[in-house]
Amino acid sequence: MHVFKPKRLKDGKRRTSTFWSGRYRFQDDPGWTTVALRVRQKDVAERKLAEIVYREERRRQGMLLDEVEAGAASRPLTAHLDDFERDLVARGRSKDYIRKVVPRCRKLFAECGWVRVGDISTDRFVAWRALVDHGPRTANHYLESARCFLGWMHQCGRVQANPLTRVQKAETRGHERVVRRAYTLDELDRLLAVARARAPIYLGAALTGLRYRELGQLQCGDIDLGTEPRVRLAASIQKTREYRSLPLAPQVVEAWRPLVEGRSESARLFAKGMPSHHTLRKDLEAAEIDRRDARGRSVDFHSFRKTFTTFLQVAGVDRRVIMEVARHKDARLTDLVYTDAERLDLRSAVGLLPVLGGGANSHMDSYGTVPERHEASQTGTMSSGGIETKNAGSPKENRRFAGRNRRLEQQSKKWSRGESNPRPGAVCMAPLRV
Repeated sequence: MHVFKPKRLKDGKRRTSTFWSGRYRFQDDPGWTTVALRVRQKDVAERKLAEIVYREERRRQGMLLDEVEAGAASRPLTAHLDDFERDLVARGRSKDYIRKVVPRCRKLFAECGWVRVGDISTDRFVAWRALVDHGPRTANHYLESARCFLGWMHQCGRVQANPLTRVQKAETRGHERVVRRAYTLDELDRLLAVARARAPIYLGAALTGLRYRELGQLQCGDIDLGTEPRVRLAASIQKTREYRSLPLAPQVVEAWRPLVEGRSESARLFAKGMPSHHTLRKDLEAAEIDRRDARGRSVDFHSFRKTFTTFLQVAGVDRRVIMEVARHKDARLTDLVYTDAERLDLRSAVGLLPVLGGGANSHMDSYGTVPERHEASQTGTMSSGGIETKNAGSPKENRRFAGRNRRLEQQSKKWSRGESNPRPGAVCMAPLRV
């Protein structure tokens, strides 16, 4: 294959075109194939011709699925991203999800220099991740967004495989830049004292576990203040897209009752809107609550949700119940992420351990009792209460065990004198009867 500039006669003169063209020929072709490259630089023309030959060879070898993949390879990634965004909207994905995934893909493709699908490579992504000033969790978010987009292209037949499937995620344990903690009871009391009109919001967040967005979209009709007060969460405002109805604590009912009574069911529960993070920061400063403790753990609005789960854990509520009210699908999320271990009563748990050593309780087991089987006589025939134990077999069985013990004793004496090296089979392997 080669590139050239076409020449033609015009007004009796031979003129050379300013655009490059290319020719290629495979072994079984009867002649040369000419393609117009429509570029002015020779190096760009050579690269474009090489891509055309590469795609044509893959097509002849049956490696291209159809013409859709061939057409997708020539389109820019930005055009595919536009199609991807429109498809997400058509499938009913949340606006928050679309606002995160699509911009991440655009930024990643621009910083990696990926213009078309053929430019995407694992090595380039790994090099980009090592250079950018992102935390490991943020880098994983970019990787997941790109995988989601390329997975959609694979399902549509635009690519044969996802190029980033084998990229490993970055390790996040021990490298978190933001580690949340739960509020203490004293901190919540001080925060509610200075919050004024925002106190019902903070109180509801700490005693319901609702997220910031869920609280902001609650309507008066979603609050049931009857004999069994409940809050109804529409599927459209939840991450799981499932309708849920959760009970309300009495303190939340009293705080939200003035906001519900006498208002339309379609009115927002918090008419003045949700407090911004700047407002929450000012309220924390007024309540003299440090946003970051000595260990680097911080508090923000989402810490109310962690506080809610921690309160239930400390109260001894069953973990399955906590998962249900917190709307968690995985118990590890409840125990490891949304529970502040610093608030658990670890000292009382350690105090339940048994006393070890030669003390008065050394003969007791881990439950603080003396089992009857531990008081059996050395012969193993009678317990302290005079009841025959399971070790008391028939005379024939006793003679058999006694014979094996004598043989084992003889082999041990020979071994100690160096007379022989008994094989492992000589050791008594009879099961212990208890």
